[in-house]
Amino acid sequence: ADLLYHRLLTIKKEDRESLIHTATDGEIYGHHEPYGDMALAALIKKVEDREDFTITNYAAYLSNHPALDEAFLYLGEEEKGTSWSCSHGVSRWYKNCGCHTGGDDTWNQKWRTPLRESFDHLSKEIDTIFEREVRHIFKDQQDPWDLLHGFAPVASALIDMKSFLSSYALDHEDEQTLATLLIGQQYKHFCYTSCGWFFNDLAGIEPRQNITYALMALQLYQKFSTQDLLAQLLEDLLKAKANRKQDGTGKDIALEELKTLPGEVEAALFFILNRRVAQEKDYSKEYGYFSLDAYNKQDNHTQVLRITNKLTLTTYVCTATDPNPEKSTLEYTITSLDINHQTQQSFFLEQNMIPLRMRDLL
Repeated sequence: ADLLYHRLLTIKKEDRESLIHTATDGEIYGHHEPYGDMALAALIKKVEDREDFTITNYAAYLSNHPALDEAFLYLGEEEKGTSWSCSHGVSRWYKNCGCHTGGDDTWNQKWRTPLRESFDHLSKEIDTIFEREVRHIFKDQQDPWDLLHGFAPVASALIDMKSFLSSYALDHEDEQTLATLLIGQQYKHFCYTSCGWFFNDLAGIEPRQNITYALMALQLYQKFSTQDLLAQLLEDLLKAKANRKQDGTGKDIALEELKTLPGEVEAALFFILNRRVAQEKDYSKEYGYFSLDAYNKQDNHTQVLRITNKLTLTTYVCTATDPNPEKSTLEYTITSLDINHQTQQSFFLEQNMIPLRMRDLL
């Protein structure tokens, strides 16, 4: 912070510019540089404690200093814009432009185009459903896209879903429907996360995560569509091929991700194991965005849990059966019932199926 402040003072004395723009990758203050966030905080405090500079942003500066000239921006390849990490414009995010981060010399990034097209196809269906359902809920008295823009504080975790929806006079069913539609839109936007195309192969953790987001959006929206959204997405993802044959296609990755436990079932398993290994004072009622509303141990074999997804406001009754409670190994059959839509599904779980993220909390 001291070095950067001194550098800024030097620029101010030498150039006497009224605006000094300093640009660093945001990740410098995250995982790229340990304590980078602390250095930034220290710099901000120095600026605030002294009178050499005032921290501002472009909008505030422009408001106080109206533009005198116009600049014409380079449109980039196919006139789609430019970026700092692709000499071709923004081609790195939708085609095999040659920009990548290592891998075998024979590898290519042809998978980028069908991956984006798969998400574009799904997004179009989601947007059509979103607009139709929102207009139906509000009887055409609410613009769907204004509603989505107003959802930003929830997406940014500044307020919770119930607080956001409380400003609308809706019954519980419409609140749950609207919450589901909005969270589905959030996951739809997540599936376009930049790093999903930035690196060298479809089988990397970044494209895989984006495919997972797309699946989550799809699962939330399927109940509103008569079309098989999953079949179409899988057909599209089949065209995206990893560089190594054993890694398969985007469809293979999607099918693998679909094997993971639904959120409410994973939450139920956590609450059960939490009560199995923890003292009563350490019992938890929260797991991610799921809350435990009620827990009833009926006998040594059966436990019934009432769990709510705080994002979609969906409530589930999960019934867990342990056929051999005396055994030290874990075996459960968990049946999940969505009490609003009366849909039910069952899963058989063994000890090796406990997610790693859960083991750290037990």
